[in-house]
Amino acid sequence: MAASCRKLAIKDSSVNYEENTMRSKKLIEYRSLPDEIPPNLCPVDIIGEKRFHLQRIEKSTNTDMFYNKDDSKIELWGIRKDLDQALKQLHVLAENILAKDQRERNKSRVNGWVNLEKALNDKQKHKFDRGSAREREERDYRGFPPEQKLFNGHFVLPSFEIPIARIIGEKEEILHPIRADTKCYMWYEPSSNLIRIVGDTYESVEEATMRVKNLYIKVVTSRQIPRVIKDGATIYNGWIYHLVEPPHEPCEIRIANPPSWFYFPYDVNGVVKLIEPVYKGESISVVGKEGALKKLNPNSYFDALQSIRESNVRTIKSALSKAFITIHLLDEITKMRVRFGYVCLTDFPREPLWSIDKFNKKILYDSRLRSKFAKCIATEHKKLDPLFEILSEYDQQWDGSPFREFKICTIHKIQKGRDQETLPFYSNTEEINVVSICEKTRWKYWWGTNYIIEVTKYEFWKLSKYMDDLPGVEIPLDQEPPFSVTFGVSFYKKSWEEDFAFNGSLNVGEAPEWHPYDIMDEEQTGGVNDFMNEIRNFLEVLLLIPTERNNHSY
Repeated sequence: MAASCRKLAIKDSSVNYEENTMRSKKLIEYRSLPDEIPPNLCPVDIIGEKRFHLQRIEKSTNTDMFYNKDDSKIELWGIRKDLDQALKQLHVLAENILAKDQRERNKSRVNGWVNLEKALNDKQKHKFDRGSAREREERDYRGFPPEQKLFNGHFVLPSFEIPIARIIGEKEEILHPIRADTKCYMWYEPSSNLIRIVGDTYESVEEATMRVKNLYIKVVTSRQIPRVIKDGATIYNGWIYHLVEPPHEPCEIRIANPPSWFYFPYDVNGVVKLIEPVYKGESISVVGKEGALKKLNPNSYFDALQSIRESNVRTIKSALSKAFITIHLLDEITKMRVRFGYVCLTDFPREPLWSIDKFNKKILYDSRLRSKFAKCIATEHKKLDPLFEILSEYDQQWDGSPFREFKICTIHKIQKGRDQETLPFYSNTEEINVVSICEKTRWKYWWGTNYIIEVTKYEFWKLSKYMDDLPGVEIPLDQEPPFSVTFGVSFYKKSWEEDFAFNGSLNVGEAPEWHPYDIMDEEQTGGVNDFMNEIRNFLEVLLLIPTERNNHSY
């Protein structure tokens, strides 16, 4: 296909398509194109950026294609059947481009006359000029400086372990915004494994160097997050810790079957177990020896429990610090929540009874232990009425509460756009089928002056049964009872939201105003101890709910 879409050459190792006797009518029909080609139809429209369109057609038709720039045509190799399909796809692509171009031209025509572009107002002109100036700045500071600069700096990469493209991009495109903001030139020197930075002022070079350093730290910290490969995709699991909060009286831990009322997590298949305390006075059974008991030394017992509590605080502090360091440089808004529910063991030891200290040492730190989290604490609103009464005692409910949102899960057959229907009244189309909808209703309450309690109602609809209905048939959710209704409770600190909000407006390489160690500072925020005390205080309220779940620990 020529650059102007006027010519198409086909080559096959086994068939000479230049001979008239071997041409099929079908191929000739596919080769036909309009005589008048819009002048804005250029090779890249057909070929695609970095041969994207050609590679897609090659892969789907098992053919080989080559764009001959000198002769202005696309040459194809393959068997006749595959070439037919490749030609068809090329011509469909060309027709789509022509149709799109025609639509764009029609937008500016009214009754055959071309509409003159409307003059920009002052605000629009300022925005346009600012964007144009930004583009010029990014272009101006690429490459090497035309003259020697007064100040220079550099950032040395500690090793060659991380590909430089991960940090600055394949063509250093990640550095463009930093160049424009700081008005500095910068480039990578492979021999020294460093990024050189030069500019007119000391402050600009220092800022640029720090932002380049932040790019490196961001990549390094993200690589430290535990992950697994599933179905060819990388899934970030994060760090998982299992801790037990010891009671204040002697007991042992039993690994037990869930009770009949228990609401399993949606992603759990197979056998699961819960842990529960078993109080037996001043003696506990010996693991692995049926009927054997041993007396407890009260002093050593409480010493062991205190040791576990102190270890838990250290572990939580370390885990939070690691998490805050990881998200510190992310240029997106992060939400952090403490959720209340039940830990379901999916891989667990066979012995059912354990002393707390042995369970803590031998089981909770065993890498083979696997679990899921069940966040459902009720299935009916009335069961949470006592909790709502307590939270509403001092008029602590947020204005506008409850808040509602919808999460829609769809199967996209063809990607045609990013528009999403957010109302609970929808119809399937040939391109998109709704699989499920989850409505979340949140009640927010203040807990003290620094913390917020969220009670969330989850209404879940399974809608796969409508996927075979004719496209366009409206399906109102108010006539479809939800498949399940559950309630969950979460807890978070107000300052977390305020601090993490800074990340949503970060430019490339910038750091937010908050620092991980400030959040954990004992004097400023009370640290982990204050945080854990507030959680314990709320748990005492949560356990007052008169449900059969109160027999179990959260």
